[in-house]
Amino acid sequence: MSSNKQDILQGERCTTLGACAVDNTKCSICLAQIDRGSKSNKCSHCIKKMNSIPTGFQFETDGEEKKEFECPICLGIIRDATELPCHHLMCLACLEHYENEEKEKVKGNGEDEKTAVYLCSICQKPYQPKDKYQVKSIDRIIQTSIRVKCHQKQCTWVGCIMDYQQHDKICNCVLEPCPYFELGCDVMIERGQIQTHSRSNSIIHETLLLKSVKMFSQERKQYQQQINDQNKKIESLEATVTTLKKHVEKIEKDTAQNILTTKSEAAKAQKMRENIVNIEKDFDQRKAEVQNLKVHAEQLSELHLTLSLPDIRNQRSVSKFLHKKDYDTMKEVKSWNAFVKIANRNKNCSYLNTLKDAINNYSETVFSKKWHTRLSQKTRSQTEGCMVYGYLKLRTYIQIEKISVKKCNDRKEFQEATRDEKWCRHSAFTASFVDFPNEALHVMIQFDFKTVSLFHWEDEEKNRTIPLNGVPVILGDRKFSLHAGVLLRFN
Repeated sequence: MSSNKQDILQGERCTTLGACAVDNTKCSICLAQIDRGSKSNKCSHCIKKMNSIPTGFQFETDGEEKKEFECPICLGIIRDATELPCHHLMCLACLEHYENEEKEKVKGNGEDEKTAVYLCSICQKPYQPKDKYQVKSIDRIIQTSIRVKCHQKQCTWVGCIMDYQQHDKICNCVLEPCPYFELGCDVMIERGQIQTHSRSNSIIHETLLLKSVKMFSQERKQYQQQINDQNKKIESLEATVTTLKKHVEKIEKDTAQNILTTKSEAAKAQKMRENIVNIEKDFDQRKAEVQNLKVHAEQLSELHLTLSLPDIRNQRSVSKFLHKKDYDTMKEVKSWNAFVKIANRNKNCSYLNTLKDAINNYSETVFSKKWHTRLSQKTRSQTEGCMVYGYLKLRTYIQIEKISVKKCNDRKEFQEATRDEKWCRHSAFTASFVDFPNEALHVMIQFDFKTVSLFHWEDEEKNRTIPLNGVPVILGDRKFSLHAGVLLRFN
């Protein structure tokens, strides 16, 4: 990589006017045609290829200092001095270019780029990219202390790298195109020889200038002839436009007469159209009103039909759809929810909106979606202490923390167990007492049940199964005895 670029840059420095017998119109590397006006003796493709490879300062030193600060990768004077852990200095861009190439090699072999190994170009010791660091002080020494020569071989300037940029702007040995380059003088000459070249080739330059003037004069005549031809076409078009204007004026006059004749008829037609539009609007309004009345009657009938169902009038029937699995499958519930959804589409009609509000109010209690509401309805339909279809309602007067349920095998065992006056016998088969200090409810039954569930007032999924062995169960949630009462389900 380094030697290839070194050769390319060396060839760039050696190319000056008259220095060697070469064709200045062709690239000194690939012999391709050089872009017109280019100050380099390289084509754009070769220049781009050279610039893609990083390099240090490519100067010839006025002494031996270069070897001390020479980059081992590009063989130029170090630019952006970077020190490796082994204390060797190199160009930052050269190191990064080398590291990227190593990564690409590893990835080309199908391996992770983290496995790449980087070696110092001098001592071949491995290092990690994160361990290198720039040395700004060395940069200052290199750019201010090393004396270098101008890139132009004929130039005798010697100075530091930092001053070279300013020198390059005024160096008389830099190649520049002749001032008459655009007129045909394709010579590239040194900046300091431009005046000499102009004096010695004044006749050639004057000839090029006269040729250019003559060419411009011929082009001017051609353009003038084109302008004259265009003017003739414009005059012809203007005559045609005048004729057309007269024809249009006649048509406008006849049209104006026809407009006056048809205006009254147009006004009558407009009036008729307005009447038709008003009739259509009135018809649409009446049609919409009839449709709204039809919807109102249908929804009102549906509401009355639902409210007249036995399951609605008799709160005890709430047990049919108390649980979610029954609620989701019951035909009447599905029909009511679909009806409520349709009713909520009502809008832009006062009496339909009033009916919608009424239906929404009913939906809070009729086939309510809320577990709390359905459970409250079921609880209100129960008589305290009476077992109805397996449901038992008991008043606790407080929110309990514990509950126990015990099953007696016969009447004698039941009476013996509830003999104490603390027990309240609700019937011949059920009894309970509230242990206020311990916030506990104890229940005694004489039925052949296998399981019993305690309902949670807020969440059906939190219902608890209570064992029938009389052992108190800690509930851990006061929502089992909301409103100072509980509801049990025996199965």
